[in-house]
Amino acid sequence: MNTIVTSKEEIMQVCRRIVAEKGMKALNMRLVADECHIASGTLYNYYANKDALVLAAVESIWKEISIWNTKKRWTIPFPAMWLSCMSVSKWMRRRIRAF
Repeated sequence: MNTIVTSKEEIMQVCRRIVAEKGMKALNMRLVADECHIASGTLYNYYANKDALVLAAVESIWKEISIWNTKKRWTIPFPAMWLSCMSVSKWMRRRIRAF
């Protein structure tokens, strides 16, 4: 029996790290589940689909930015946060053009 308990915050930490290292394109359900050491089906208990996961990840990254604005310190390394911001910005620009 698998006794690993994963919270949404732990999932979002993994998502932020993946986005920082590989960009938004690399973010997918299977990779996140593998990095969290949980089954893909378990991840679907938290997020209905990839769109929900990506939106939660984008929200988490922007929340991280607003925390930095108030506290002037990052909870993840600055270069990783900068890459995350750039990746999210590119991803959002492409999505906006699609409409």
